[in-house]
Amino acid sequence: DGTSDTLTTGETTHKYNAPGEFLATLTIINGNGCTATITNMVTRSACIVAAIIAAESLLCQNYDLSFTDLSTCDGTITQWNWNFGDGTPALNYGTYQPSVIHTFLNPGPYTISLKVSTQVGTSAISDSTTLQILVKPTPLAGFSVNPVCLGVKAEFNDTTISSGASSLYFLWEFDDEGRNDTSSLSNPSYLYSNPGLYKPVLIVKNQYGCADTTITDLMVNALPDAAYANSLACVGQKTYFFDASQSYIASLADWGWHVTDSITSIGNMTGDAPSYVFDSTGIYMVMLTVSDSNGCSDTIIQKIEVNPSPLSAFSYTDNVDNIQGQVQFTNGSIGATEYYWNFGNGDVSYDPSPQITYSDDGTYNVILVSVSEQGCHDTALISYDMMFKGLYVPNALAPGGPIQSTRFWKPVGVNLATYLAEVYNSDGMLLWFSKLLDVKGAPVEVWDGTYNEKLCQQDIYVWKIQAIFRDGSVWYNQDVGEHKGLSESVYGTITLIR
Repeated sequence: DGTSDTLTTGETTHKYNAPGEFLATLTIINGNGCTATITNMVTRSACIVAAIIAAESLLCQNYDLSFTDLSTCDGTITQWNWNFGDGTPALNYGTYQPSVIHTFLNPGPYTISLKVSTQVGTSAISDSTTLQILVKPTPLAGFSVNPVCLGVKAEFNDTTISSGASSLYFLWEFDDEGRNDTSSLSNPSYLYSNPGLYKPVLIVKNQYGCADTTITDLMVNALPDAAYANSLACVGQKTYFFDASQSYIASLADWGWHVTDSITSIGNMTGDAPSYVFDSTGIYMVMLTVSDSNGCSDTIIQKIEVNPSPLSAFSYTDNVDNIQGQVQFTNGSIGATEYYWNFGNGDVSYDPSPQITYSDDGTYNVILVSVSEQGCHDTALISYDMMFKGLYVPNALAPGGPIQSTRFWKPVGVNLATYLAEVYNSDGMLLWFSKLLDVKGAPVEVWDGTYNEKLCQQDIYVWKIQAIFRDGSVWYNQDVGEHKGLSESVYGTITLIR
């Protein structure tokens, strides 16, 4: 290596500063000055030592464990080979790393081996070492919790796998900021103060000190806001209820109504717009409970005052003042202060007892709505049949007269169902008769004052008429047909003027 020593003894030591192969030469000189020389090859190996330690004092299953490489070499280590003894593939690398990380999936004793190598000339020099470790079991933390509604405690159910440990210690953090939100129970419950998404954490530790942590999402659903309105409540009439509740994210799904008289339950309703009939006045309590699709609910109770209802009633008198179609309505309502009449012909009135005149035949539905001071109402209805009916009989004719309408004798009527008109002379001889009516029930034919196409002489003649109106009433000369059941003929005279 370029250095030499001269000694007076027969042996020596020498340190090579680097590994390699060296030709060492020994020359011996005796007292006579004679010399002898020998040369041998000396191979200087690199001084390499494999060494490892565990970085942590607590070795736990499922932890990332660190192992420190303390190997030394006078030269340069060129290869590292780790075997962790748990069946996983060996770890090999050629660039120095101060430590390696490994996770043991099962507890138990393991033998870790490290082999380090260096290159000396054409030869590889290696050293190996082992480390005995004991991996402690680690619990596998887990829990379940269902979404809850605000105001309901969340129930936490521990599902941790102990992995063989005999004792477990729990620490819960419920993620409710600003509150004392921890627990050491295995299955705690917790009441959250506000709705929202929370991330509760569970830390589980065993008697060895090995621990695991898990986190999950928990939704605390807000409650719907129950509210409703109702129509005026009146005895014996439907009171309508209208849901006015506000949902929170989830849609409303169910409505339950409960009615009490402050002491006794008297009825229930369902749906978002039900109705209820109160059978007596008083103050009632109506409770609405609304639930959304998350199952969260809210309840509201309101007082409902039930008012008395009026009673609508009326009668009528027709043909007032002997005028057909003129009807007087008489109000007999009780407990009302306002009135609304609908006569079925387009006319209305707000008078208590109005009088109207119908101008056309027909059946009219007459409605009276009476309204109390509180606004409760009641309705009465009567169907009124109106038929204009009449029969006018002239008492003279002048066949040759200057006025066209008096040149013949023709009864004028309306709404006749059957009709028989006869004209007789003073001797009782039948000169003319007619039964014919048009679609309006009016007589069609006329007597022109002749018999067998010969003009009759000027005289007084007798007419006889039998007539029944379409409503079954019998005509009785000048009245309005109110004498039902009559069947005798009506008589009169005709003066024929020539």
